[in-house]
Amino acid sequence: MVMKENRPPLLSVIITTVGGYESVRTVIEHLKKQTVADRLEVIIVSPPMRLTAAGEAELKHFGNTIIMEADMDNGLSDAWVDAVNESSAPIVAFGENHAFPVPEWAEALIEAHKGPWAAVGSVIRNANTGSINSWAQLFMTYGPWTGPIESG
Repeated sequence: MVMKENRPPLLSVIITTVGGYESVRTVIEHLKKQTVADRLEVIIVSPPMRLTAAGEAELKHFGNTIIMEADMDNGLSDAWVDAVNESSAPIVAFGENHAFPVPEWAEALIEAHKGPWAAVGSVIRNANTGSINSWAQLFMTYGPWTGPIESG
């Protein structure tokens, strides 16, 4: 499913899920609050899923939305490649159904790409600070990208 495109997107955000739309609803809510939500292309990659009318209404906040059906039995790599190839923005970011970006995240990422950098990324912060398991997982998986980080 592809929803209408108002203006060319500046940033494509790819989110993969095996749990259907409900499993990405919270991250969609955070993406809707982005200062440049109307310039985002949101690509949801999942096994076949049924999108409710409420889900369709939530996705209309973005410049473009693509729902891609994918066979993820052999992992996510092929699905990610297909989603990147389907994206139409000059910048692509991978989202997670448990990662909730602050409202300025997308705009800051887009602006950072205007600089002289070879690569641009985000700082990862722990939203589940009360769990030692959460901290362990954060540092094992995203250690180099946890704040504070100096730019440059």
